[in-house]
Amino acid sequence: DLALLFQENISDVAAENKVFTHKQNSLILNWLYQADLFLSDNNKEAGSRLVNLLKDHEWPTPLSDIDANILLEMLGITVDESSSLEIPETLVDLYKQLKELSSQINANNVESINNLANITEEIGLAAGALDLIGFQDVCLIVKENLSDMISEQSSSIQDYIPYISQWENHVKNYLLEPDNSDAAMSLLNYLADMHWPAPLEATDIDILKDMFGVTEESTDVMDTTMVTSVDQMDSTIVTTTDQLDLTIATTNNQVQDVLNEILDDVIDTKDILAAPHTVSKDLVEMLREEVVIIQEEAFNNVELIKDKNIEASIISDSLSQYALHTERFGNACQAAELDGLYQVSSLFSRNLNYFSNNPTDFTEHQLSLLSSFPEKVLAYLEMPGESKYSDEIAQILQDDALPKKLMLGVAPALINLLKAVYVSDQDVNKEIRQTVATREDTSIELPADINQELLDGLLQELPGQTEEFSSAIQSLIDGSGAIS
Repeated sequence: DLALLFQENISDVAAENKVFTHKQNSLILNWLYQADLFLSDNNKEAGSRLVNLLKDHEWPTPLSDIDANILLEMLGITVDESSSLEIPETLVDLYKQLKELSSQINANNVESINNLANITEEIGLAAGALDLIGFQDVCLIVKENLSDMISEQSSSIQDYIPYISQWENHVKNYLLEPDNSDAAMSLLNYLADMHWPAPLEATDIDILKDMFGVTEESTDVMDTTMVTSVDQMDSTIVTTTDQLDLTIATTNNQVQDVLNEILDDVIDTKDILAAPHTVSKDLVEMLREEVVIIQEEAFNNVELIKDKNIEASIISDSLSQYALHTERFGNACQAAELDGLYQVSSLFSRNLNYFSNNPTDFTEHQLSLLSSFPEKVLAYLEMPGESKYSDEIAQILQDDALPKKLMLGVAPALINLLKAVYVSDQDVNKEIRQTVATREDTSIELPADINQELLDGLLQELPGQTEEFSSAIQSLIDGSGAIS
């Protein structure tokens, strides 16, 4: 069912002759990665992410919450398991307390609402420590509303109970996917309901949207020379269930083959284009410094493996650290909006973990892959988006010597994602400040609606204040004064 919905969404975009957005392209690659992980390792966390990825409203037909819960059960994952896998670790216990207290609210028991208000405040403070600033403010607003309810009559509190009971579910949905703009908007719409004592106003919503990073849908038009025509797309739609029956896959190679068939039957992945976007030059430089450290770590691992006197457990631990470092680097790339490098690092980290957990008689070629990966990434960061280095990184990940190699059908889309980046010397979102004064800026003409009393007072006091200021500056220049 998940594969059918995945296919349907990709086909719908292709049928409308649209180019995949940067977000959609990232969702496609991530979904395929999670599918491979779930089918080969029966990883419940990957299964949960498979479902949650299809809930994103970037899709033409997103998965509803009700259908998502049904699919989780079909995968053998309970809703509670799914939540605990996704909610940030520092917030899991607090959320459980919130859930418990939500089930106990009673209009006749003011203390139950007060307890809910207090735990909501704690969740907000903990969220602030994770830089979830928008969510922190929302929690504090809810806390204030709950406190206002307590100060009102019991009869009014009863009317609020249905809205209070929804709070826990909104918290869960947001914490499962903090980057999902729809979850953030659902929170804001919830607080804008007129049944609250102090509902959010339009100006408050705009401010909070900025804090959540929710932006209006982009109206930018991509260069048409980069858009593949619909005639070049393979819009064949799979209709037979046996072509999409992923349960028949029993080995990793079969999993790879079945997923490749899905890609081939739905759309040619070379036509999945990522929208070009800028990245900060400073961020790229920071990532380069990190890769230099990883490169040295890779060299040390290769030397350890070559030394026949080193115990296998030491090599395993060293490879595990290499994998962890690579994974963290990938997370940093994702934060810097280098989604291509994020996908690349995640897959390479999986291979390192496999080598760490499974005794391997390394070939010289495998050792060369361990050392060459950071080299290629470093070269890529020297010239982000360069086709040559994007291709070379993808070639490493497709190498048959890797136990968890990149699916052949995904490679073109991944390369397009790597090539969609270019470096900017300045923050494109930052407004350029004026540095040169114009004639209009230096005008001393007084406006017609000036307050005459204020002007008279200014003209009387300004000369004395100007003299005092000039004297203070002169004292600092000749060394007789001090800053106080």
